Amino acid sequence: MDWENVKKATRQRIVDVFWKINEEKLFSDISVKEICFAAKISRSTFYEYFKSVNELLETEENRILSEVGANPRIQTFNPEEFKGDTIKDSFIEIYRRNQCCFDALFSQYGDPRFMVQYKNVLKEGLIKNIRKAGYDHENLDLIIEYEISGMIGMVQRWFQTGRQQPFGEIVKLYGNLSLHGPVSFIITK
Repeated sequence: MDWENVKKATRQRIVDVFWKINEEKLFSDISVKEICFAAKISRSTFYEYFKSVNELLETEENRILSEVGANPRIQTFNPEEFKGDTIKDSFIEIYRRNQCCFDALFSQYGDPRFMVQYKNVLKEGLIKNIRKAGYDHENLDLIIEYEISGMIGMVQRWFQTGRQQPFGEIVKLYGNLSLHGPVSFIITK
């Protein structure tokens, strides 16, 4: 293995250990010492990659937010082709690539600031492309806020209740709620 691959693997191990610890405690309670012990590295090795635990968190959150913002499903969104799957499929793709991060971020110990940023990146991308497609409903911001808040709320609740259903079932329910609204499920026997 060449030196560049060793460096990449070491950095990734630090990040993976951080997310695993963050699933069980607030990031503000995680120390460099704890990460180093779990990753089996020295403190100086940690500092080669990150100045602090806070920088590690911010770097990873920014990476995820950039990925969300650049997602082709968000960038090419067309309301006429929307079947309730665009946001859902976008989330699934990003979740699968970053599962360890989302497991921590959506847990009870997740960073609330990230949720706001995540929602805003999704909203901005969708609104921009909806308007670009020639649609400009006077309540567009509220409509997209409702849609994205519902998705994030469902996923957070799924984590809080111990992920009892398979993720695919949650995604399917979200898609159906997007298309038919929650009332249709409440009044259907």
